[in-house]
Amino acid sequence: MRTSIAMATYNGARYIREQLDSFASQTLLPDEIVITDDGSSDETIAIVEQFARNAPFSVRLIRNSERLGFTRNFETAIGYCEGALIFLSDQDDSWFPRKLEIAHKAFDDASTMAVINDQIITDENLHHANHTMTDNLRTLGYNREALVSGCSSGIRKAWSDILLPIPEKAEALIAVGFITHDRWINELSTLLGVRKQIEEPLQYFRRYGGNASQSLLHDWRGVAVTDLVENRLVHPPVEAWLQRIAALRIYRNWMLANRARIERLGLSNVEAALTLIDHEHRSLEARVALVRQPAVRRVMSIARLLLSGGYRYFHGPVSAARDLVRTGD
Repeated sequence: MRTSIAMATYNGARYIREQLDSFASQTLLPDEIVITDDGSSDETIAIVEQFARNAPFSVRLIRNSERLGFTRNFETAIGYCEGALIFLSDQDDSWFPRKLEIAHKAFDDASTMAVINDQIITDENLHHANHTMTDNLRTLGYNREALVSGCSSGIRKAWSDILLPIPEKAEALIAVGFITHDRWINELSTLLGVRKQIEEPLQYFRRYGGNASQSLLHDWRGVAVTDLVENRLVHPPVEAWLQRIAALRIYRNWMLANRARIERLGLSNVEAALTLIDHEHRSLEARVALVRQPAVRRVMSIARLLLSGGYRYFHGPVSAARDLVRTGD
């Protein structure tokens, strides 16, 4: 299967050459790289053009006529790709030599529509403590399915043609970074049971002040006990829960609108995915309601939500215990 790499760039001159060189060092070379630039004012374009002159594969550079933003820029890059398999890349990471070879094999199962691999988190100089993204997820109390990093994801072209573009109704959530291309691709693929995870780290994930995403999850030193305390405040993140509810509605509406296309691709889990979406939606609404109640009235609501499995979308009994002592919205 022909392989494409989709890269979205914006003022990435500082590290992009190192990432491009890691593509050229792959044991399985890509057939093309598609780069969509979102109006860089540094040397990004010149570096890409210099690399393209001697690259052992096709390099296509598209310069956007107007700023699209992080998510829409990636959508554009993916849309230009011609390979049957498309692997997403940030402009500032570094891939291990066997990244494409291993990730490509993960698509041997025809039912796999998306893959994602683990990655070692580093500082700006690629120094690291051997902590991976999955390590940090587990320390924070999430399961491995919560890994949604786009820069370590791959997708079949046939699946991306259905998934993208993200509906315009999601624009408000895209604008605040709540829905991103990587979350959209990975969460919908997981809901439908068509994503495969590669446990092995296949790249470095470089963290520094200019990254598009910054969070505790991305700390290269690992998540410490003090971080957990600071990250588990008494006040509930109701606004984030309400944004999640809005995102789930968009997921559901998209799935219903595209059900025929999804099933023509041979995917038969739409009904099960809708059930999962509805259950999480109800659980979120229940939690928003209960944390707004006086503490003395929450006990029964918390017990019902715990018994119904609603806390599995959070941190299980730990979240239930925290809700007992919340101070309210």
